[in-house]
Amino acid sequence: MTEASTGDVSGRLRGKSALITGAAAGIGRATAELFAREGARLVLADINTDGLSALRDSLADVTGDVALVRATCRSRRTHAR
Repeated sequence: MTEASTGDVSGRLRGKSALITGAAAGIGRATAELFAREGARLVLADINTDGLSALRDSLADVTGDVALVRATCRSRRTHAR
């Protein structure tokens, strides 16, 4: 069993910053939650601003060092279609 699966926190990301895309749901959200528990400063990016806000609120007891960015990884060419 790993530290992450047992809920143990090592603080191994304390003093580090992480940019996590797709953070509003799924693997991105799980990564943000783990990184926050490990002490990272977070920049969370997603097109789903409601999901980002909900995640920020859920992390309030763990960290206050969270920035939100509305972003998409689509190219301009995709948007033109």
